[in-house]
Amino acid sequence: MFKVVLCVGCFDILHYGHLLHLEASYAMGDQLIVGVTRNRCVNKGTGRPYNDESVRAAMLQAIWCVEKVRLVDSSLQALKLFKPDIFALGSDYRRNVLPEDRRYCKTNGIKIRFTNKRRMSSTDIYDRLRQR
Repeated sequence: MFKVVLCVGCFDILHYGHLLHLEASYAMGDQLIVGVTRNRCVNKGTGRPYNDESVRAAMLQAIWCVEKVRLVDSSLQALKLFKPDIFALGSDYRRNVLPEDRRYCKTNGIKIRFTNKRRMSSTDIYDRLRQR
């Protein structure tokens, strides 16, 4: 059975941890779709996102395992738009799945799965660069 996997995030300052997460997510199914949070919906503090949504989307589309990239306002919007079989999140979201996402997935038979790859943070990278 063909399985669609969805990842959603800001993906600002793309790094190795993102690549590992995307590859692990792709391995869960047959097609990986990535929802990129629009600039106006990113809540990461002053000066963020550093890269414009169009740049972030283009960078992700260039990654070998990503089939499709779309700009979205929220993970719930992406879930409703793509109706994936699997919603893949990084292991740091294990205790932080948004209640509305969890409800939508449960109601629509979408499995929530977590990747356990090396964790990195764009925010940490951004903060370190600002201190220089």
